[in-house]
Amino acid sequence: MFTNYKLLGICLCIAITHPLSAWAETPKVSFDGFANVGLTYSNNDNILYRSSILNKGRDGLSILPDTWVGLQTSIKFNEKMDAVGQVILQDRWDDNISNYIELMFLRYQFNRNTYAKIGRFSTSGYLFTDSRYISQSYAWARAPIDQYSAVGAVGNMNGLQFGWVDDTSVGLLKGTIAIGNNEFNNDRETPFNFTYDKLISANLELSTLDWRVQIAHLRAKVDDLVFSGIETIGALDSLFPNVLKPFAIQIQNSILGDNNRLEYSSIGIQYTFDVLELIAEYGEFDSNWAFASSTSFSYVSALYPVQNYTFFVNIGETDRKQASSLLDYDFAQSNLPPSLFEFLVEATAPINNFVRSNAYDQQSIGIGLRWDAGINWSIKAQFDHYRISEFGSGFFTLPNGAIAPDSFQTMNVFNVSFSTTF
Repeated sequence: MFTNYKLLGICLCIAITHPLSAWAETPKVSFDGFANVGLTYSNNDNILYRSSILNKGRDGLSILPDTWVGLQTSIKFNEKMDAVGQVILQDRWDDNISNYIELMFLRYQFNRNTYAKIGRFSTSGYLFTDSRYISQSYAWARAPIDQYSAVGAVGNMNGLQFGWVDDTSVGLLKGTIAIGNNEFNNDRETPFNFTYDKLISANLELSTLDWRVQIAHLRAKVDDLVFSGIETIGALDSLFPNVLKPFAIQIQNSILGDNNRLEYSSIGIQYTFDVLELIAEYGEFDSNWAFASSTSFSYVSALYPVQNYTFFVNIGETDRKQASSLLDYDFAQSNLPPSLFEFLVEATAPINNFVRSNAYDQQSIGIGLRWDAGINWSIKAQFDHYRISEFGSGFFTLPNGAIAPDSFQTMNVFNVSFSTTF
């Protein structure tokens, strides 16, 4: 399994063993940075706001949910080879180094149109993958949660990527394909970690003066799963009575099975009509893993600039394909005596509640304003209203010890941000 430390070692080895003749030029080093400092207010007693599924949940007034600082170092060794490292400091649950290193790769340019990267790089799974933390690159206070939080945990990967660029008669055509893995580390009160193994990422983008269209596909297998109670799940077939063993095996396969997989496909369109800008993205997430139910994600945004001000509106939705549940309780109820069915429900309630709490189903609407007060800094204000499913917590999180709400929830979030690059 790739880790960030192994990747660093591989990158250093390649750099050291690169032919000495290639180091005739003095390496050029540059440092860049970007930041978004936001003051956020949210109001819901049952659900805590967070701007990413890997970040901590916050309630009331806080500077942490929409605040992050990015630092980037670029080293150009020669005309063929360069290296990039990027760290994002933000309010993560888990302080694992993989949650802060966004980029760390060596790039080799075969020619002006073709390159290869090794290390940690972007998966390019959606329009603003590469710049979702560089908030100066878009008008919103944050990239829409409905699309970007869901797959933000796999916005980058560790491995090998090939890319190409071609200036066609239609427009600039770019593509990438990559293979590797990525780590999901999200320890809160208890551990919840796994690896996106055998991760494949493919991307194709066409851009012109007015249009930008991108399609992407990600595919991975769940491996190295760790969570509190995993030993109990693994022993269910020996703990349950014989008559309940088929249900125990079903639970084991849905959580621990070797064939648990995840797939994500998306299309994004960015179009400028005179001064009006329209952005829309749609993604389909397909999974047979109990902890990640199949879901679709989408949003539409309209932006209208007036001198140094940009007004915008967003409408977003996530739609789970079916009610999330650990197993088919209706089938169990119709085939088991009442006493055994009650035992099955009680025995599986904790893990079933956890599965349900991860189900994504919500709608949102937001309005906002960006003021470009300087060449490289801006001030933004944004108000969002969320309607969240009757079970599960959407892309937000639950207070300590709370169970998923059994009724629809609404949440209002107001944010004022200062955004800059330096």
